[in-house]
Amino acid sequence: MRIIAAFGIILLHETSNSVLFFSHQMSRSDIYMEGIFQNLLMWCVPVFLMITGALMLDPARELPIKKIYKKYILRMVLALAVFTLIYQLYDFAIAGDHEPILKAWLTDLIFARGWRYLWYIYLLISVYMMLPLFRAATCSPDRLPAYFIPLLGIFTSLIPTLQLFGLGELGLDLPITVVYPLYLLLGYQLYRNKIPVAWAALMTAGSTAAIVGLTVWSISSGKLQGTEFFNGLAGYDSIFTVVQSAGIFALLDHFLDKGIGPFAKSVDKCTFGIYLIHVIGIHYIMGAKGLNPYSWGTSAAFGVFIAMAAGLYAASAALTWLIRRIPGQRLL
Repeated sequence: MRIIAAFGIILLHETSNSVLFFSHQMSRSDIYMEGIFQNLLMWCVPVFLMITGALMLDPARELPIKKIYKKYILRMVLALAVFTLIYQLYDFAIAGDHEPILKAWLTDLIFARGWRYLWYIYLLISVYMMLPLFRAATCSPDRLPAYFIPLLGIFTSLIPTLQLFGLGELGLDLPITVVYPLYLLLGYQLYRNKIPVAWAALMTAGSTAAIVGLTVWSISSGKLQGTEFFNGLAGYDSIFTVVQSAGIFALLDHFLDKGIGPFAKSVDKCTFGIYLIHVIGIHYIMGAKGLNPYSWGTSAAFGVFIAMAAGLYAASAALTWLIRRIPGQRLL
């Protein structure tokens, strides 16, 4: 699942960055294609979180607080500090940012003002800090996940989506403002209580069709990327993204349950490094070198995105594999 989701994340970042670098050169058909594929790829990060939930919320797994901080949080803090600096050095060398590096690094690190891709690392630190609370729910004999999941789905996903359409202005509220705990518990629940393949396929197909239709409608209505409606349509708290992510997770869990070989296991161990490294390639290829996938036409652009993603995936995985061979390193 991580191998597949990592490739999807590269495609997602390519398409979203194409707007950043080439919005003034995009035709109407380019805008439609970019919007559709970006919104259809929002399931990748939720699936990563669901994998985390499936593994780390297992009551049979011993996970004391000391281990959480010493092993998992320390690794995230180290990765955050190192890659905030690496991205800052890139901006200094390639983008011409002449602000003092040390000051810029500390500011970006403390106030989360670095490259936007690092938001996921900040999220993981928060998630790991809250793991004992989430594990208390899954270790309870009262089947609390089955109770919390519908509630979290209603308050952190369904109501925000209804409000996006001007509906659901309810006085009832819940002091939980983020949807990410829902994905953790969903991953745990779906991994241990399989749903029928037909249901998973229906969830995936139905939510995908809804996302495509609503994306086309929103662009036609002038609600382009950057507007609150467009960003919320397939944001992580959108009910469509929640259902699609759950469906895709359940389908992958069903079809990948035979296990994987040694090569795939090696690639799987590189997925964290792939996430951190590939964005440098995207910024260099599309930003510094100005390679515009849309210059080949809309019909060919997605093929260019696929080819770029494959190359960046391979290069990032190879570099991560080499770094992991360094004795004593705990970064990747």
